[in-house]
Amino acid sequence: MYLDRPASLACTECRRKHLKCDGSLPTCNRCTAASKECNYLPSRRGQKRRAAASTEPTAFRWAFGSIPEKLTVVDFPTADRLASATNPHCESGPPEQEPASHLGGIQEASLTNALNGSESVTGQPTAAPPSSQIAPRRYHDEGLVNLFYANFHSAHPILLPRSMYNEELYPDSLQLAVQFVGSHFSTTTSSDSLRAATAEALRHDDQQGFHLVQARLLFAIALHSRNEIRESVSMLADAVS
Repeated sequence: MYLDRPASLACTECRRKHLKCDGSLPTCNRCTAASKECNYLPSRRGQKRRAAASTEPTAFRWAFGSIPEKLTVVDFPTADRLASATNPHCESGPPEQEPASHLGGIQEASLTNALNGSESVTGQPTAAPPSSQIAPRRYHDEGLVNLFYANFHSAHPILLPRSMYNEELYPDSLQLAVQFVGSHFSTTTSSDSLRAATAEALRHDDQQGFHLVQARLLFAIALHSRNEIRESVSMLADAVS
């Protein structure tokens, strides 16, 4: 039994109606009989196939240059922008240096003395306690924590929600990392002093656990935003190692 081989071409009208086309040129027999306009699409045989969709994991593409569309990028404010935000009448240029508040001075002194064990806020010498006796809430600034959650956490939700933060008793290095990030959104707290305190705490943190990984990751992100690229890459390597 002889079967007709299908035509190598089919016009658009026959394809649309799913009918067999004889491929006659310039008009097939069906279109001629039905008085239809007969068109043929150019053949794509011999052309290169489209590149297959990337099968790389999303995390891999993200890490090597492509950012997910729904990711919120946190823009750390600069000193100029903070000054203009708090004083809409100020002119462009270096902001005037304002004296730190009494509370801010106490907080900054407490952080420095807690690490160095030199003098208390009142000026009396104090001895640094052993690391095993450090209180879990030693480095805690509620205002900086609030700034961290208000401006940063939604884009990088690697910690528990704000309502559970105080109950978690995070280690000192992680608390400092949180406050260091929050200080970039503060108009009164120096982020430079917190940077040194956070780096010191991370160097002496011997608790190898996921809290240390979280602290290093937050510190690396903040360093990158400050254009401290080499230090950021080094800290990120420590976090994932």
